[in-house]
Amino acid sequence: MSSDSDGGLDAGKKKDSGVHKPKDAGTGSADASAQDAAADMDGNVIVYRDAGDAGCYGCTAPTIPVDWTCPASYWGDKICDCGCGAYDFDCTGNSCDTAGCVLSSCDSCLTDKLAWKECAPDPDPSAWTCDRTALNDSNCDCGCGYPDPACHGSGCSEPGCWRNVCDVRHDSTGAMLPTSSPPFAWTCPKAEWGDGHCDCGCGDYDPDCSSTGTPAGCTSAACVANVCEFCHDKDGRALPHCNVLLDPNVANGWTCDPWRFNAGDGCDCGCGVADPDCSGGGCSGYACSSTTGCVRCTASDFPNDELVGCLPSSGGGSWTCDKHHYGTGDGCDCGCGLPDPDCGAAANGCTTAGCTDPGKCDYCHVGATDAIGDYTPCKPTPTTGWSCGTTSAPAWANQECDCGCGKPDPWCRIKDRKSCTAPGCQTAVCQFCNDAAGTRAACTGPRWNELSTCEAAVYGADGKCDCGCGAIDPDCPKDQGCAEPGCGLNGCTICHASGGVMEVCQFWTCPAGTDKNGVCDCGCGGPDPECASLLKQGCVEPGCTTADCQAWHDPYGRPVHAP
Repeated sequence: MSSDSDGGLDAGKKKDSGVHKPKDAGTGSADASAQDAAADMDGNVIVYRDAGDAGCYGCTAPTIPVDWTCPASYWGDKICDCGCGAYDFDCTGNSCDTAGCVLSSCDSCLTDKLAWKECAPDPDPSAWTCDRTALNDSNCDCGCGYPDPACHGSGCSEPGCWRNVCDVRHDSTGAMLPTSSPPFAWTCPKAEWGDGHCDCGCGDYDPDCSSTGTPAGCTSAACVANVCEFCHDKDGRALPHCNVLLDPNVANGWTCDPWRFNAGDGCDCGCGVADPDCSGGGCSGYACSSTTGCVRCTASDFPNDELVGCLPSSGGGSWTCDKHHYGTGDGCDCGCGLPDPDCGAAANGCTTAGCTDPGKCDYCHVGATDAIGDYTPCKPTPTTGWSCGTTSAPAWANQECDCGCGKPDPWCRIKDRKSCTAPGCQTAVCQFCNDAAGTRAACTGPRWNELSTCEAAVYGADGKCDCGCGAIDPDCPKDQGCAEPGCGLNGCTICHASGGVMEVCQFWTCPAGTDKNGVCDCGCGGPDPECASLLKQGCVEPGCTTADCQAWHDPYGRPVHAP
């Protein structure tokens, strides 16, 4: 393509520059437009979009330039690509066109082979801190300050870091570390140990918390120290706001779940100090109750107790059942001395121990002699709504979680299983399903993995989207959960590998169906199961270079050439 005066490229495209700078806002002059115009092989005018170009900003992408070397699909896709032989229509800031060029203002940079590369300077080989022979062997060495080619783009460089692909780990001196995985006591996702961020509350010390080799940070659940970047609960799950633990009110007296403090989730009472969510109401003494806005209260008179339903502060008798069942949305409890708010204002259940209120009560409490703790389903008569089993052999007496019975089975509650009541219904944690004809059979739908951290209690119950557990978690946003072990989508909060083991979520960034197209796709954020079935190694990080992949992808899921 000519670069002569009247037909040429704009000044920013001169070969001695290589950088395309946007025009100042409001300079859409005739002269500027001429500078930004070129002709393709057929003589069609191409207008390059620049920031502030009132005549073209936001317009439909023009004809692809003849010197465009990247895939045609990259043109006009709202991603600023650099190194494509011509300036990308999608770039509104500084950009460059020379193969292999790098600018931080670009969204995506391409090598001279049109493989993806990060838009940052190449790492300095002199930063390698390990034995030089390790740089040329077949082992994936991690923590050496410079990426080991044997890791094919999927390792890590920070001292002490850990990834699944690491064969050998090193500290900041280049010395080999004694273990290639986190300590046995580590309760957080494995890949968060030594990942460059200080994780606290994980059962053991994270090497990222110290630069001297001396343990720093803290290890107990929900603990906090100044060095902590991420804090975790007793199950190793990251708390929404690690910094809330550093709030003076939390550090100096708040005894309830730290992520409840000033979280905008309603007034928590009995937590040692006042919750700002109470807006001046509520109360703070352990096991207190108030009519001025408490949403949750501590269950008994000692610090660090969990939050449950709030009992009325005075009048009308007392609640004789477990406080965990008062107004906590777990079904209508009857025979407890007070009406359960879960029964609804128009259908308050009966309150005398052992009573039955047909059609209203879900659980009838009969006292300490009850065969199932302190409650049972209301006796199965034609008016109570319980439809499973017979009067002499009710299904609720078998110590299994039955669903589809018209009323909740107390064994579902005892075993922390999310049940359902309509005939024929099932959840992934129901054990037996009952249809309208009274047929009882083991549930056969998608099953929740009840091993390790995919226990039944987290299914649709903790507000966190668990992925990889064999079934979709109801806590996941619509169309955002996934079930296969090791899977990950953008809506996932916690991801689980085989056996329920928690891992850092690896989000699939390639187009839907790419994992089922008969090809080993790499660079998709998560492992393609077809790589394993095709006996190929594969890799997951965008831009990774494992040679036996069949297709490579950039961070946007677009195909790129082989590295």
